[in-house]
Amino acid sequence: MAASRQKPLRVLHAFPTFDLGGQQARVLALAAGLPSTWEHLVYAADGRFGAKAHPGGERFVPVFEGTRLPTFPLAARSVAKTLLRELGPDLVLTYNFGAIELAWAAGGARIPLVHHEDGFESGGRQPLRRDLLRRWVLRKAASVIVPSAPLAEIARKRWKIPPTRLHLIVNGIALPPPTSEEQRTRARAALGVPPEALCLGTAGGLRPVKNHARLLRAFAWLKERHPQSGRLQLLIAGSGPLEQSLRADIDLLGLQGCVQLLGEQKGIGTLLQALDLFVLSSDNEQLPIVLLEAMAQGLPIVATDVGDIRDTLASEGRPFVVSLLPPPGDAQALGQAMSSLLKDPVLREKIAAAGRSKIQQNYSFAAMRDLYLERYLDALGDKTGSGIPARSSSLEERNNDE
Repeated sequence: MAASRQKPLRVLHAFPTFDLGGQQARVLALAAGLPSTWEHLVYAADGRFGAKAHPGGERFVPVFEGTRLPTFPLAARSVAKTLLRELGPDLVLTYNFGAIELAWAAGGARIPLVHHEDGFESGGRQPLRRDLLRRWVLRKAASVIVPSAPLAEIARKRWKIPPTRLHLIVNGIALPPPTSEEQRTRARAALGVPPEALCLGTAGGLRPVKNHARLLRAFAWLKERHPQSGRLQLLIAGSGPLEQSLRADIDLLGLQGCVQLLGEQKGIGTLLQALDLFVLSSDNEQLPIVLLEAMAQGLPIVATDVGDIRDTLASEGRPFVVSLLPPPGDAQALGQAMSSLLKDPVLREKIAAAGRSKIQQNYSFAAMRDLYLERYLDALGDKTGSGIPARSSSLEERNNDE
């Protein structure tokens, strides 16, 4: 008798949006490392599925396209329950508050649920009603996964997630080979950057929380004072609602010809290979994947002191993490840090080497993938044949180990 074919395990990913961001990029990469028999379906509350156009996006099948949930939470939960009955997923993975209705419906329907939180667009304290709704809904989640210590503290204190179900899994990436001079030359040619330029850059959605306006003001401050200001170039990769506002800032600051808004990129390898220095000017982050990618590519980094950024960097790079100050001091502090690094190529090389080493030791993609897979298998109630070692990701286990 012929062996029966294994039935695919149906996984529903529910997002506020499936346009590309750090969270979506991680999910695309993770899907490639999960069992090949898993079928990945994706729901986007805003109906946007831009991440499908990026590497790995072909694995995801959009569902409920054109379906918008009602604004009122109870009504949204009711509609979500109907959608889940039609779809019949084996596992529901929800992401951030924008998918809380799907999490609520999955918990009520006793469908295995894992919830992921990666931070808040506002960067500040969330409304109490959101804390209370998370507290109520996430009682039914097998696990709640966060990527940073500050967010784990919020989940523990404000959402009352017990340590046994709260898992801190830091982001991880595959370490690429060091950038060769040939790759650097090709990358600069592709992006229109002169070979002799001192090139700074960043990547992220053009949204308020990323505060690219601060970066532009810091770059203008740097241009006025750097002894080789004619060589300075700034590249900003990403798309979003603030594009026109940022273009107006570029004109107002007189930065035409030395700042490029590159738009959304299918991967940022070319951007990173072209740079001398990577900059993050955000008002809020947790543990951004783009930071790890820049470290892995061997770039020194200037960043605002938010989330886990300071602790993520190697000790050699921490002096260039700047405190958030009121304008105009914020831009000046960022500009001074950029200036110090651009003047010292030996220090840049030292920081770059230390960053790559820390990625290799602490932020491997394989370790991250195994921890996520363990959480998903645990939610499904089946760890047999997983072949993954037991690791410590829950807050209770971490505290016991310390």
